[in-house]
Amino acid sequence: MGQPEDHALRAALVAHGIAEAAGLTSREIRDAVFLVLLRFAGCTAESHLAAKVMGDEVAFRGAMYGQVNFGEAREVLAFFWKMSGRGRSLPGRAAAFARTVAR
Repeated sequence: MGQPEDHALRAALVAHGIAEAAGLTSREIRDAVFLVLLRFAGCTAESHLAAKVMGDEVAFRGAMYGQVNFGEAREVLAFFWKMSGRGRSLPGRAAAFARTVAR
């Protein structure tokens, strides 16, 4: 996903701290931690597809964090255009973009 190896662990620790600060029960804190860890379980399950569609999927996913508002279709499409098929000719880039948005 373009993140450091311990990203899921750090996210779980943040979830624990937030849940604890919010005064949740120990069971709710545990659930918050496991929910965050589940978010990252299998994150490589589709990496081969992402690499086929996007090229360097690690760079693609890493660049997307904090840069794209996924509630705004124009932002998402502009980001996909920018990242899809970098280094290719215009027809190659258009083909990579089409594959990206088609999936």
